[in-house]
Amino acid sequence: MPDHHGAQSRRHGVSGAVGMPGRPARSVVLVGVMAVLTAAAVVFGAGPAVASSPATVSMGSVVVPAPMRNTTVKVPITLSGPQASDVYVSWQVTGGVLGVDYAAPAGIRTTRIPAGRTRGFASVKLFGMYSGWYFFPPPLTVSITGVSGAPVGVGTPSGVLDVMAEYKPPAAISIGSVSVFEGDQTKPQTVSVPIVFTEFWDYPPGTEVQVTWQVTPVSATPGADYKAPTMPKTTRIRSGYRGFANLAVLGDVDREGDEVFEVTILSATAVPTPPPPPGCEYDCHPEDITILNGTGTVTILDDDDGTANLKAWGYNGLGSLGLGDTTNRHRPVPVGTNPDWQHLSVGQGSVLAIDGDGSLWAWGDNWMGQLGTGDTDDRLTPTQIGTDTDWVAVDQGSLHVLALKSDGSLWAWGTNGRGQLGTGDTDDRLTPTQIGTDTDWVAVSAGSGFSLALKADGSLWSWGENSFGQLGLGDLDDRWVPTRVGLDDGWVDISASPNGSHAFARKADGTLWAWGFNEDGELGLGDLDPHLEPTSLGSESDWAHVEASYSGGFALKAGGTLWAWGATNFVGQLGVGDTNGRGVPTQVGTDTDWVTVAPGASHTLALKADGTLWVWGGNHVGQLGLGDFRHRLSPTMAGSATWQAIAAGDGFSLGLKS
Repeated sequence: MPDHHGAQSRRHGVSGAVGMPGRPARSVVLVGVMAVLTAAAVVFGAGPAVASSPATVSMGSVVVPAPMRNTTVKVPITLSGPQASDVYVSWQVTGGVLGVDYAAPAGIRTTRIPAGRTRGFASVKLFGMYSGWYFFPPPLTVSITGVSGAPVGVGTPSGVLDVMAEYKPPAAISIGSVSVFEGDQTKPQTVSVPIVFTEFWDYPPGTEVQVTWQVTPVSATPGADYKAPTMPKTTRIRSGYRGFANLAVLGDVDREGDEVFEVTILSATAVPTPPPPPGCEYDCHPEDITILNGTGTVTILDDDDGTANLKAWGYNGLGSLGLGDTTNRHRPVPVGTNPDWQHLSVGQGSVLAIDGDGSLWAWGDNWMGQLGTGDTDDRLTPTQIGTDTDWVAVDQGSLHVLALKSDGSLWAWGTNGRGQLGTGDTDDRLTPTQIGTDTDWVAVSAGSGFSLALKADGSLWSWGENSFGQLGLGDLDDRWVPTRVGLDDGWVDISASPNGSHAFARKADGTLWAWGFNEDGELGLGDLDPHLEPTSLGSESDWAHVEASYSGGFALKAGGTLWAWGATNFVGQLGVGDTNGRGVPTQVGTDTDWVTVAPGASHTLALKADGTLWVWGGNHVGQLGLGDFRHRLSPTMAGSATWQAIAAGDGFSLGLKS
């Protein structure tokens, strides 16, 4: 039986974490910490080798401060020149002991540098200092083992990942990386690249440092993409504070892809130089300021839509946005150029989508095979699942997937530890597997370890984990094959909680029903009692649609009103204007033109009849798409575009434009 109370504590945890319950080997680090330590990586080794025929690839070196938590550090891999096709660089980590000096990866891994790009990264997960490091962990060597995809040679074959694990390192300067949308040609916009002077023991409060920096173009063009400043420039920062390298980004109206330039620290000098601290016995050189990361990257994001109808934004640490990288976005960004996506479904960190031709595609997290690609490798861009072109519906739970084909057959894949795939066993599946031989399935909904489905005759079926009555069968026994729920045949709408143990369904007569775990009032019934069978939410019969959230639910009525309930509302994800939970359905505002709603882990998206997008709840990684990181307690309109479909995951969002 799973630790349901543990799952509850995760759902009520700190809103700054984008976590994956039950995944200790590849847990997602607190976003704030990951961003700081990823930005703290600096290339100290040789730069890209001189291009041979036609180019070479080189591995960089990085120095990072010892992390306090398990953290992924990116070691840069640089091409001396862009290539016409993708370059695949294989690499491995040596010089340390897996599981002792670093967490991952083991063996040889491969990084893709997309065509036209000149940089990729080798991602190495490090243990937190208090998880095994105390003073001086050994440096790790990251070596290139092979290159394919283009006729590219190897320049610098290996780099060093060196961790500064002193408890009190010397004063240090760090420069960050930022992303900014290019905008139009009406006026330049200022981008501020943060420079942080860390206050440590050997620099008294109030000490200032003068930082000299310069700008270097990478793929962006000075004068066309940004206003090139007179070089070098200086910024003064007080100890323990941050300053900024302020630059002007120029807009245009051409679709040209993202462009990059770098801001590099040339020197950092204390003004005036402070004396050594009293009683210092070891390396006491307060005039020496360590440059932890000397280069920050400014990415100018192209915001000209082109033909793509799929947009993505928010957390992207697992490639959930499908953009070919792991950089977060705080505004909607087009995914590829396909204009004909028809259907979306998101899991905790993965996405599945059906194209207009009926083909099925997947990207993002794949640690339990939930992408259906036959392996457990993550994908950073949309990848087709097989060659079939008759998919009509797909829905993801926490780590498993259900899908329907046009012939009414039911298919499933991913994790299966509680029989949630319906295959009659508990073996995982890495590719779509047909469930039984019936061809009258019309709807599916995948939850956290359990599954629901409807047949054409209106009957309701369930299978998988049943520790809290989430199957609605009147008992607590798991089922490994689809099992009918009661004898009623008027069911028309179903929704299983993607990370909880409760479910909802609607009947053709407009009544709304709930069952499963209810310790925190997830069911909206006004009590805290578990319900092992479908229980009616009052006597109202004008419900039009229902969506289970992580710890509650949302529903629409026939008159276009929107209603929400649930105990978890700590960042306003219910949209009711405060952070208090609701034990019964509560109307969201007074508008009467809502047409669909998509709850994520801590944020919510919804569409109105005019196609406008409205967002609320948590926004710590930009998942609301508003260009900032402020939470919203009530629905807020996101831009003026019109949309036809939306989906919300664990810290990220997707939508299909009209």
